[in-house]
Amino acid sequence: MILTDPEWQAVLLSLKVSSLAVLFSLPFGIFFAWLLVRCT
Repeated sequence: MILTDPEWQAVLLSLKVSSLAVLFSLPFGIFFAWLLVRCT
């Protein structure tokens, strides 16, 4: 299964978007998890 160039671009774009989403949401998730641990 060999992907064409536009398909590779779509795969790489998906990886970039998902990586950015994780990087932006991870600090908030860690902060709220810390709050939950401290408040209970």
